[in-house]
Amino acid sequence: MNASQRGCLLYKLADLIERDRKYLTLLATVDNGKPLTDKYLQEVINCYRYFAWWANKLHGTTLPDDVPHLCFTSHEPVGIVGQIISGDFPLLMQAWTLGPALCAGNTAWSTVVPGDGSTGAAVANHPNINKVVFTGLTKVSNLVLNEAGVNSLKKVTLGLELGYKGPTIIFVFADADLDDAVEKSHFAPHLIFYQGQPCPCTYVEESIYDKFMRKSVKIARRHKPTCSNVEDSCMLIVEIFAFAMKFKDIETIITIARRTIYGFASIFTASGEKAKEVAQNLHAGIVCINCFNAFNALAPHYIPDKL
Repeated sequence: MNASQRGCLLYKLADLIERDRKYLTLLATVDNGKPLTDKYLQEVINCYRYFAWWANKLHGTTLPDDVPHLCFTSHEPVGIVGQIISGDFPLLMQAWTLGPALCAGNTAWSTVVPGDGSTGAAVANHPNINKVVFTGLTKVSNLVLNEAGVNSLKKVTLGLELGYKGPTIIFVFADADLDDAVEKSHFAPHLIFYQGQPCPCTYVEESIYDKFMRKSVKIARRHKPTCSNVEDSCMLIVEIFAFAMKFKDIETIITIARRTIYGFASIFTASGEKAKEVAQNLHAGIVCINCFNAFNALAPHYIPDKL
């Protein structure tokens, strides 16, 4: 199959998902409690269409040579790509791997099978699987890495999570629009957005911490009518969702940022200079400024040059 045909099939897959989006949305709701909204499926559709466009545009390069020979580079498929993903965002995570893998001419196999890990282990150590993509707990990722490394020398891409809470680090500075920051950092990852399935850790500047928490309690009461008092609401936020921790100044945050090895971050501040300084010190693939979970299929991290 040539590259243009691969692109056509990826476009067709996106069209079929769009055709059946209501059914797939309902299926995701029944499967793991996704809200009845089309936003989740639209991100899946956008991802496949993005990579469909790329399919016939992955070119090699002709290089100058000091001797009379033709020297050129050629981008070749890795081979068979095995994907092991968690069950919280299966369709989107699947698209993030299948999109670039199929676009580049690979064969891809995905598993979201729950259980004791035997299926994932079979994917990781299978001699005919050339690349493994994994998203899940850090502890399990070590097992996947070990399985893949002991039995074969294959490429392994690990999308790590902290385990209980984690890859999304949210920083809220005192100069931020507090109502907006509270609404987005509270609504998105913790209470409403997929029952807290995104795994965040929020840091709030010390001078506004108490005000931030009071506003958060109001949101908790609004969305959780069973909370009868402030203490219950605070427990809901702090103990169950590990909602917010304090920081004193930007130097403290930069220290934290340099220790962060996980994928997403959100920074709430009115200062462009402050946002840029913190963002540049984060080892993160996506940094959102004054927003949360702002995925864009056109962003550079989607370019399939890693497969």
